[in-house]
Amino acid sequence: MEEKRVVTQEEEPKVLPMKWYNFRVKFMMVLGGVSNIILGIVSVSTLMYFIPVDMGLIGFEEYLYSGNKVFDIVYGVLFILLGVANFIVRSRMKRFTSDALKKYYALIIAEQAIFCVYDIVFAFITNTKLDVLDTVVFGLATAAVCVSLEIYYFNKRKALFVN
Repeated sequence: MEEKRVVTQEEEPKVLPMKWYNFRVKFMMVLGGVSNIILGIVSVSTLMYFIPVDMGLIGFEEYLYSGNKVFDIVYGVLFILLGVANFIVRSRMKRFTSDALKKYYALIIAEQAIFCVYDIVFAFITNTKLDVLDTVVFGLATAAVCVSLEIYYFNKRKALFVN
């Protein structure tokens, strides 16, 4: 007759919850990819130039007449590419490929970097007195915190990404 072995808590493999991963892959990365592509299309098509000037936006009149359309088209193309990259990284994360996490972290940093560069160049081109330094510092700090939290979360689950 076989003896039943009692498994103690130390011997039992610890199964970590994957709720954040599922939320990220199934919802946030799809939403992020779609919103990046929409933002890119709006920028490339220069639809933002059809907003009435009397809406009271800070610096909008200078922005409208300063010849930023080429800059916005480049910005839009970058965001369309970022949206496509979002779906590529999402598919890699769904398959648990070994390079998925590095690409995921790079995606977060790239998105914040594009926003920061846009703010700096926008302020430079339009000669507006926007508080760009605060925006850039906040964007970079946000990216650093996000990537740090994601690294902490995914380092505990690194063994899953082996394909």
